[in-house]
Amino acid sequence: MNIKCTGCQPLHWASESSAKAPRDGVASYESCCKHGKVKVEAIRPLPEPLNALMSGDDAWSRAFPVNLRRWNKEFAFTSIKFNMDNERNEIGTNFQLFQIHGAMYHRQGPLVPVGGRDALYSRIYLHDPAYAAQERLRRASDLDAEIIRSLTLMLQ
Repeated sequence: MNIKCTGCQPLHWASESSAKAPRDGVASYESCCKHGKVKVEAIRPLPEPLNALMSGDDAWSRAFPVNLRRWNKEFAFTSIKFNMDNERNEIGTNFQLFQIHGAMYHRQGPLVPVGGRDALYSRIYLHDPAYAAQERLRRASDLDAEIIRSLTLMLQ
């Protein structure tokens, strides 16, 4: 991705251009801003510490994206239920399409956990941030405790 769109500034691959990309590495694209006809709002920076974790160059920032699904699971507000289409539908060698058939449901559960179960999903956000971080860390002790605490405070 080394060609910058003149209309809205994101980087593209040369193969995305509707015409052959010029030698100076600058072109306009249909897929992002319709060759400058649509004004695309710039993406605002993420709140800290998430911004530093996603864009930094320290050990935490390099490790964070590797476990991004785990982090997302620990901070998810709801869960979903759906019927997955497992038909082989690959594009290239490393990409599997995610297809759902029928309805998709958000599973939130009651605000008070049943039978002494742990608070999960949106229920964890009703607790004191220190307690919420402690519960997340108990469930995911292999994740960094300081990152769990700082992300919990950011979300509160």
